[in-house]
Amino acid sequence: MAVLCLAGMLLMVSGNAEAASHQSEITYFNEEILTEPKTGAEIYRLEFGVSTPEIQFTRKAVKKNPKQLQLIFKKTKLGKVEREQQLDGRYAGDITFDDKKSGKVLVTVNFAGEVKKQGYKIYYAKAEKLTKKPSRLILEIPRRGSYGRDVDFGGLKGRTIVIDPGHGGVDNGASGPSGAKEKAVTLYVSNALKNILRDSGAKVVMTREDDRDVYGPNATDRQELDARVDVARRTKGADVFLSIHCDAFTNPKSNGTGTFVYGKFQEDYRLGSALQAGMLRRGGRYDRGVREANFYVIKHSPVPSALVELAFITNYKEELLLCSDGFQQDMAVGLAEGLAEFLRGYKSSSRVFEDDSKLSPRQRRDKRRKEKEAARSSAKEERSRK
Repeated sequence: MAVLCLAGMLLMVSGNAEAASHQSEITYFNEEILTEPKTGAEIYRLEFGVSTPEIQFTRKAVKKNPKQLQLIFKKTKLGKVEREQQLDGRYAGDITFDDKKSGKVLVTVNFAGEVKKQGYKIYYAKAEKLTKKPSRLILEIPRRGSYGRDVDFGGLKGRTIVIDPGHGGVDNGASGPSGAKEKAVTLYVSNALKNILRDSGAKVVMTREDDRDVYGPNATDRQELDARVDVARRTKGADVFLSIHCDAFTNPKSNGTGTFVYGKFQEDYRLGSALQAGMLRRGGRYDRGVREANFYVIKHSPVPSALVELAFITNYKEELLLCSDGFQQDMAVGLAEGLAEFLRGYKSSSRVFEDDSKLSPRQRRDKRRKEKEAARSSAKEERSRK
């Protein structure tokens, strides 16, 4: 999931927005295996000690070798660090340091699996007086398939889930202040979720697996949305339809994670609550709750459905999170947990879903109104019994 959704993004950590005015030095390299305190997930950490509090670098995947990740340190020289080192084979095979280009150090890490699938996160750590550690750039790689001690994906095996990565093709969706596109973020998270679900024994059908329109070129909004719902209609034995989006608002301070349901079926509310709880547990953002909405894809879905808003792409801090491979993976895990929780108590055979695509608009409205009223009444009765 380690992909940049900010085109040409340059990561620089410093006390100001200007480039470092003097040369830094990579003073040491260290590797260690840690346990994430909240979840118990195993993490492989690579530390690059640097001599200045300013670090200017870019990162890129290698097209010819999907297992390689490169870090290019600018205005940096290499200290007394071995040029080639073997690493823990479960996470990464080896690492090389190349300082042949004047003023630059090229670091190449060979992952155990494909970088996009294995995932990683990278961040800056300030110097620590107590431990006498200098400023550091830290690269963390999770062991593939290791999500921690409190993860429960039981309930997914044998289920069929339709995932709808919001927007795509000519429709970019919302954009962030740094240029991140919603259509890219939703696809990254959807693909990460797909991998988790399939590894857990579920069948996954995607409305799109790359950057394209689902209906096709020159479609109307209605045609495009209906094409997404139609994937669920055509998928035999579909249990759930999940549409993944990023929220947006004119106020850049708006933030948080939310879930929308239409309430056509009683199960919609339980699905929405489970997904929201999973995302909050893993993503840790402000809780915007589970709300009803008249969104086309969840209104016309033939199976229990929900539309999730991961975070606000129009909020600068949350835009950075949404482009972070770590946050993307966390949200995918949270969604998988929510789906598993819902499906453990859901029997799809208990309801026969009808394809109402051939009904007239008025007939469809009347049918939806009656279903919604019945679902609200049933949910109210259930709450009163608790």
